[in-house]
Amino acid sequence: MRRITDFVLTFSALGMLACTGVLVGCSTDENIDLGDVDTTIGIGSDGLEFPSNSTRRSPLGDLLKTNEGDAIDTLSNGDYRFLKSDTLNPAKPKVKEAVLAKQSVTPSDLTVPITSEMILNIGKSVQYEFPTGAPQDIKEIAKFNYQEDPGNDHHQIDSIKEADITGNITIDLGVTALKSSMNKVSLKVYLPKFFGVDQTVLPSNYSLNENIAGEYQELLVSNIPTNSDFILNLKLNKLKNILTKRPTGSESYMLVNSTDLELQGQIKTKVVMNTINFVSTATVGSNTVPVKSVDMGDGFHVTHAEGWFNPDINIEPKSTDIGSIPEFLKDDRVSVILSNPTLKIELDNNIDIEGLLKATLVGTYTDDNGSITYRTLDVTSAEDIIMKQAPAGSNVKSTIVLCRRKGTDPAVQYIEKRNDSNPLRLDPIAGRTDSLKAYDVAALLSKIPKHIDILLEAHANNTKIGSIDLYKEGTEDKPEAHGCTYAIKPVYEFMAPLTMEKGSTIVYSDTVDNFNKDLVKNQINFYNDGYLQLEASIDNNTPLELVISNPKAVGVKDANGIGHEISDVKVEITDEQGNRLPNGLTVYRMGDSRNRKLYLKAQGNMKELDGIVFEVVANATQATAETLNASRHTVQLKDIKLKLNGRITINLDN
Repeated sequence: MRRITDFVLTFSALGMLACTGVLVGCSTDENIDLGDVDTTIGIGSDGLEFPSNSTRRSPLGDLLKTNEGDAIDTLSNGDYRFLKSDTLNPAKPKVKEAVLAKQSVTPSDLTVPITSEMILNIGKSVQYEFPTGAPQDIKEIAKFNYQEDPGNDHHQIDSIKEADITGNITIDLGVTALKSSMNKVSLKVYLPKFFGVDQTVLPSNYSLNENIAGEYQELLVSNIPTNSDFILNLKLNKLKNILTKRPTGSESYMLVNSTDLELQGQIKTKVVMNTINFVSTATVGSNTVPVKSVDMGDGFHVTHAEGWFNPDINIEPKSTDIGSIPEFLKDDRVSVILSNPTLKIELDNNIDIEGLLKATLVGTYTDDNGSITYRTLDVTSAEDIIMKQAPAGSNVKSTIVLCRRKGTDPAVQYIEKRNDSNPLRLDPIAGRTDSLKAYDVAALLSKIPKHIDILLEAHANNTKIGSIDLYKEGTEDKPEAHGCTYAIKPVYEFMAPLTMEKGSTIVYSDTVDNFNKDLVKNQINFYNDGYLQLEASIDNNTPLELVISNPKAVGVKDANGIGHEISDVKVEITDEQGNRLPNGLTVYRMGDSRNRKLYLKAQGNMKELDGIVFEVVANATQATAETLNASRHTVQLKDIKLKLNGRITINLDN
């Protein structure tokens, strides 16, 4: 005869199961207290029901666990966001100096006539010039040609408006040839206008007029004594009035374009004679003033220039690993349509050149089978990134934001990328079965990649004038050398609030466990018809529609703390009548009239059972996206009821 004793079941396993909600793991601290019951208990059709209970509200942060270093960050207000940033190696743009090497410098003597009219005016103040006419109509005293040294490639210079040089013009004129006729003479020296003369070092009897008509500027040197030869010494500091095409019919020009570098010109002179400076013994005749030497140096080095340049701007590709992707973003079914993901690129620049950049992003994705696929986004297919030029001696930061909706900051260049008809459009790349072309940054990030590669191709905007120091060959590897101190420092940042638009899906799982010790310690055995049933209401205060499905039994944890799936306990989600729900239970937002209770049935070898793992597919179904929040969005199990149905055996001898 069986003896049935009154008993109290403190079924803490379910109490603890419900401690954080059906979606999170929990542990058991107490055991079932069965008193003196030592026999088989038959449970009727209504089962043995334990007292009703509710859990605390479980914040989304307990469900969507992220680890330090993940791509998902939590703001102080609890909002989730995707965040990944990195610094690229600085680009070091340099332009090699242009070197004009001497090809030829040819002097020519000057003939000066003394006429009878001049002799008649001796003692009077009457001025004569010879030769007469415009500069282009008179003979030169020097002709020169300078061209680029064949060993020097100036391909980084498109054209120059003005350049700094260091150079001199030294001409030795034998004015003593005139001393038998006059004791003083003046000269008008005509120099090509492409030469800039340093006027700060000119003697007081020199005056320069740069504004006469034609190709030349006029230097007047007054009252030169004729008792010794005259040496004209001019310091040059500029090249200007530079042409991009070789002129027709010009004597003097400087030519700079991407293929040609040439300086060709003539120096001409008029002798200015005043009869008051004539000696009384002067006679009619012709005097030859020899040009004894013309020295313009072996070459001109352009050390600084204002113009249009094409320096090499080599920004190295950058591959950034995303070290740890949260579990809820790993499943192949995941598709996150972020409301407004942004890629921000900042360029810190100290070169007075506007740059144009093209950017390509490549995401590398690895699935559970190790298969690798790529998504490529051409950031600048319709619009280049503009790098602002920095006035000399300054630094300028350019901020570029690739986004789906433009902001309003006037200092930011917004590049809007979105195909409204199909915002997540992906097309195969020709010839590559492993790669897709993305049309929207959201498509690139709809799955979080394992790596992000950013490729920036930069060149100077050769339609905008700028200025730059040019480096001397042999110093290019010296970071502090003249013309080598420029740097463009790129930093990029992906950022997006985890605001998922309609159609987004995340997938995660969690485990309720640690109730095996209650079953084993009290040796509760279920007969074939015995099963455990959980009934609960779920309050879903998140912007996601939850589908709870695929419950599986897990056994006792091994030495590594892992509970593996066991096959001899069958776990089902059912409706109120006990019918299995093959597609799981859909949990709508709290207050939705469509919500139904969760019914869970576990049957089989309960001795091995320690917990149940669930899969949760969370879908964004709302028309208006809402940012997921780790603390404000919660899930709660309410009115939990636990039933033991069928026959169980309880051994109380231990």
